[in-house]
Amino acid sequence: MKFGIIYANMARFADLDGLTELAVNAEAAGFDSLWTVEHVVYPEGYTSKYPYDPSGRMPADGSAALPDPLIWLTAVAARTKKMLLGTGILILPPTQPAHPGQTGRDARRTFGWATAARCGVGWLEEEFNALGVPFEQRGARADDYMAAMRAIWATDDASYDGTFASYQHLTANPKASQRDGSADHRRPHPCRCSACGHVRRWFLPRFGRHPHADRHCQTDRRRCRS
Repeated sequence: MKFGIIYANMARFADLDGLTELAVNAEAAGFDSLWTVEHVVYPEGYTSKYPYDPSGRMPADGSAALPDPLIWLTAVAARTKKMLLGTGILILPPTQPAHPGQTGRDARRTFGWATAARCGVGWLEEEFNALGVPFEQRGARADDYMAAMRAIWATDDASYDGTFASYQHLTANPKASQRDGSADHRRPHPCRCSACGHVRRWFLPRFGRHPHADRHCQTDRRRCRS
């Protein structure tokens, strides 16, 4: 059995001193992994229901420090030797689809760290509105972005033509790889909404499902408007 720490990039561990304290001590204690969470902005007075607590509210407010997960993980990578570092989750619809793969891939090659990407579609409508991304289409957009990322990870001179992402004859190297250096292009397990058919979360087979995955899907099933 392996143990990891989630919500690692929050509060007292958000800055350089905090993340160094957490990462170095967690690795020394035998923890296998650190996992981040993400919100780009905190909409004060939001009315969207947080799906992981009966209160419908996030446990932290806007005063809590929550740095960009990929930047935070890159800093951790420079201070650890064998930790698995992952996003748990990265909100995919507001993200340019090539960027997460590039950042994780390059940090792995530079620092030698193992990475795992868990991607979600998001639940906070007010955040999507602030970022100018349609909340109603987040499931379809996440499907499309995931396919676009997998295409450019799989081969050179890649082309992809989707509804929300499209590119022709692009190459991005080095490719994403596993801890042993071999390529890992397995399709993640989808958590799919039965109401609209769109994927609500992606889970890499190697790392299992998020403990709240089923609850999240049931919530979206009731309120999905994609």
